[in-house]
This record gives sequence, structure tokens and C-alpha cells, in this order.
Amino acid sequence: MKNNGLCVSILLSLFLMVVCTEGVVAQQEGNMTLFMYNPWAINPAAAGYRDVPTLVVHHRSQWLGFKGAPVTQYLQINTPAFKSHRLGFSAGLTNRKAGYFESQTGNLALSYALVKTGRFAVRMGLQGSVRRFTTRFNTADDILVLQADRSIPPRKSARYFGNLGIGTFITLGESYLGFSVPFYLPTVIGINPYTPVSAAESAHYYLMGGLSFAVADGLTMKPQVLVKYVENAPWNVETNLSMVFKDKVTVGASYRAGKTNIVGVGESVSMTMLLQLSDRMALGGAYDWILSPIGQFSYGSFEATLRYDLKTKEVKLSNPRGF
Repeated sequence: MKNNGLCVSILLSLFLMVVCTEGVVAQQEGNMTLFMYNPWAINPAAAGYRDVPTLVVHHRSQWLGFKGAPVTQYLQINTPAFKSHRLGFSAGLTNRKAGYFESQTGNLALSYALVKTGRFAVRMGLQGSVRRFTTRFNTADDILVLQADRSIPPRKSARYFGNLGIGTFITLGESYLGFSVPFYLPTVIGINPYTPVSAAESAHYYLMGGLSFAVADGLTMKPQVLVKYVENAPWNVETNLSMVFKDKVTVGASYRAGKTNIVGVGESVSMTMLLQLSDRMALGGAYDWILSPIGQFSYGSFEATLRYDLKTKEVKLSNPRGF
């Protein structure tokens, strides 16, 4: 663990040195292996699409074994409004920590079905959010904070940001397609206010899709994909192939392509699972095996999600637990 802490400290120090001298660009929003079970976390248009009030609790621990590795939790509720179910609402709270940085984000989303028939729907969504971003260099025990170094605040420093997001979500039978930008406005974090160059968050673009089809009696196959892009950073593509047994147990495998200049095998491979414990409750989990060089120092990433429908569906669908 001491070696892991030293590695994180060195990486953090190099990051701060580069930020003070020249621009750095990368993907900044966290990964989510179980994206197929929580589309509303990245697409405001998915709010209320399941036609039943739904509560989701999610946790992700990334790069296990690293001191200060990213950890994310969120709590979100989604619900349709009125009997037509054309209008949907979503409210969520997200807590994320990585090293000496942490953030808390609250968001409200509104979606509306421009088209809604028995098997086809086109939803548009708008999201507003407030984020509290905090640096805690005063708690550092692996680096020496010098009072003369004005680029590292000697005490806890917090800033607040507002943002807007947009999205569209299309469903046709047991298939879906969505595009979203959950945080559209660029925000300047301003970790170092003493130089012209400062840290900033950029818009992230998400394209997701999937379908479901029966391959045998009681056996369904679900291929799904998520594409992520941020300007001046590599594309990131995640694919998942799951098998559903009797609408009760879903087992799948995922591959996250990512990009690295050292190896070309991708970022990670994962095993995913979702257990339908009752008509209302589902429990999911995922474990990522890291393929990139960081896997030499970490033993993977882990996710868990709990989804609870506050009431049962009024209409029996061909696959009520789809997506």
C-alpha cells in the first residue's frame, strides 16, 4: 500500500506540474460499467422511460488497491408523471472522490415523449445541475505542501458550479438508442488562480444503444454499446453482451476499448450480473479486470447497483425487466 500511495503521489505531482505549464486534456467524468441498467445517470431524456417510479443506489470503486483511487456513489429517483406517461422526472445526488479532490453534484431532469405509441417512443430531456468541487491538499500525508507554492492551496478549498444538460432517448420494442450531453457548459475549476492556465471541465458526449431478442425459450440475448467522447481526448467505447435466463438472472461480459500509447489491447474487460430478486427489486454487480499498464498496480474495479420500483407496472410488457 505504501508503494501504491507513492505512485499516486508521484502521478499527482506530475499532473500539477504539467497543469502549471501547459494544457492537459482527458476524459473527466467517471466510468460506469453497468451503464445499461442506469441510463438516466448520463441521459436526462431517459427519466421516466420505464413507466414506473424507480429508485437507484449505485457504487463504484475504481482501481482497487490504490490509495486515493476514484470512488463514486449516487442516489437517483426517476418517475413518470400523469397517466399519459409522456412526462418524466429525475432527481439525483452524486458523490465522487479521487485523491485530494472530491465533488458533490445534485441534478434535476425533465423528459417529454414527443412520440409515444405502444412500442415506440421518442423522448427529449433537459437537465440542470449544481456541483460542489473541493480540493483537500491540507489533508495530504504523501506530499509536502509548501506555503511558498501558491499553486497548492494550504487549506480546504471549495467552489460551486451550475450546468445544463440535454439528451434524447428512443425506444422501439425491446431496443433503445440515446444521445446525451449531461454537462454541456464548460466550467473552469481554477485550482491554480496564479497562472493563465487553469483546470477546466469540458462537455462529454454519450451515444448509447442496445437491443434484446429471444434465442430460445426462456433465454434472451442483449448486446449493448456506449460511446463516449470529449474534445481533444481519445474516444472510449464500451460493449456488453448479456444473456437473460427466465427474466430472472442476467449474466454478461463487457469490453472497454479506451486508448493508451503503450499497449493496444484496450482498457478493461468485465463480468456483469443482474439478479431480479422480486417484481420490484433488482441487484446488479460488475468487476473490471484492467488491461492497461495501470493494472500492474491495481487489482481491478468494482460496481454494485440496487434498483427498486416503487410500484409494479400497470401494463404487462413483453419483457418487463428489459433494460
